Amino acid sequence: MSEYERHGVNEEFNRIIRHPSPRDKANTFGPMDKGAVTKDPMMDQFIADSWDIIDELGNLLISKQRDYGPGNINNAYGGPINGLMVRMGDKWERLKNLLDSGNTPQHESIEDSFKDLANYCIIAMMVQRGKWPENKQ
Repeated sequence: MSEYERHGVNEEFNRIIRHPSPRDKANTFGPMDKGAVTKDPMMDQFIADSWDIIDELGNLLISKQRDYGPGNINNAYGGPINGLMVRMGDKWERLKNLLDSGNTPQHESIEDSFKDLANYCIIAMMVQRGKWPENKQ
């Protein structure tokens, strides 16, 4: 099983999406970025762990986009960035409450909230860069 299949990503996705960055042709994306291997085992482990989390976040973002579509961001009251800030604020307040109280989450894990926050930041960057898709007609 390939590294991508282990993360639930098929080889077609690898062929289409995983490619060198246009900004840095020497840098390739992926959990096993051979160009990023150093002589420092701790740094190599950090790089591998970072790519594992980045791939996990990306797969979650794509999966949720399939479920929600672009409208939940585009149609937010006050515009996309305002809607994202409200969602991020809700997640932060939830995290503060759970962490301060020591209560066990009843619905989504604390890690799930962190994943949502990270992906909201990615969506915000896409909106800012004009990369967020339009609503389907």
